[in-house]
Amino acid sequence: MEELGVVRRRFGTQSATWCCPGTADMLWLSPIVGFFREGSLVVLDLFTLHHVSLFVRDVDASATFYATVLGLQEIPNKLGKSHIRWLIIDGCRTVHLIGGDSEPERPRPFSTHVALGTRDFEVALARLELHGVTYFNADRQPKEITIRPDGVRQVYFQDPDGHWIEINGATDEP
Repeated sequence: MEELGVVRRRFGTQSATWCCPGTADMLWLSPIVGFFREGSLVVLDLFTLHHVSLFVRDVDASATFYATVLGLQEIPNKLGKSHIRWLIIDGCRTVHLIGGDSEPERPRPFSTHVALGTRDFEVALARLELHGVTYFNADRQPKEITIRPDGVRQVYFQDPDGHWIEINGATDEP
């Protein structure tokens, strides 16, 4: 049977208590949410990305784009609302397309985007080209690829509503 460790720490005016399997000493040395280490907040394994929601004009056209161009599979919308469509990315995370945007043209800053990693960058580019999607590098040059200083390749393109999507070859690290 594992020992139960209790850790209490005070941070300014706030305090926190964790009660987890293991000894209190082990918990203090482990990266626990809320513990300060070398001046920064340690956050590890508390959150994972669950979904991204995009407000779209035509939910059917957008769902077709994401399914056809990116190959995402549509899954049942657990809300049961016909103006919302869900597509799964990696067996867990999803894109929620929410119809009803009445703005014919909405500004979509290049810096605001959804980034998808791929283990096969060449196949992803070929898929974009197959569907007539123009991609850009970070300098917005069409049909060009950005190569970051760490060697990761990336391109950007837009969905039917102008949302920017990045595809990159960074699958192992943030």
